Amino acid sequence: MSCREDAVSEIVSFLLILGVVAAGVGIYAAVAEPEIFKAEERQHLESAAERFSSLKSDIDRLWVLGTPGDSGSKLLPLGAADRTSSGTLSFGKGTPIRFSHPGGEKTASLLRLDYTYRAFQYRIVYEGGAVFSAGDILLPAAAGETKAVLICTDQTDDVILANTPAAVTYMFQKTETFSGIENLQIAESPYSGYWQDTLAGSETVTLVYCTLFAEAVP
Repeated sequence: MSCREDAVSEIVSFLLILGVVAAGVGIYAAVAEPEIFKAEERQHLESAAERFSSLKSDIDRLWVLGTPGDSGSKLLPLGAADRTSSGTLSFGKGTPIRFSHPGGEKTASLLRLDYTYRAFQYRIVYEGGAVFSAGDILLPAAAGETKAVLICTDQTDDVILANTPAAVTYMFQKTETFSGIENLQIAESPYSGYWQDTLAGSETVTLVYCTLFAEAVP
């Protein structure tokens, strides 16, 4: 079995338990210090966290079950009903990584979708296949003891106001698998500690390249 087939097998197993993990996390608990939010604001953030978790699952399924060129879309209901310009949604390159392998060196940037809710500068972030809520891990990336799959991108960065629902479109481009990786370097970012811990024992890394774009829906 090839390295990529090994990686696919691990991700299929991961997807089978994803729903259980998401349910077990408890989206309500993911909203830090919920007492500081009004009931409507808390409901809004819980809904956003649920949609980000669902987006992660959809992107994973797209590359596991699809072929390069396949795409999907999801509507993110991000605007809070009682306020205007309630947040921003930025997307593009996230944490940069670099490593060496028998064939040379590789650099890549993790795919990032970042929702910042302005009322309390609260952030929900999809990066590299993981979902973070208020700086804490909500759903992990697909990684085992010696293998990991990272969602990456080459696209440019962009940002939109998130005071209305946003339509997010994503496309699977290609995969690249590297074995025997060494000298892993992760650039400083809010999530570099998580990635350092997650990739510490990885000997094989599969980079899944995707593009992701978002636009406001009136």
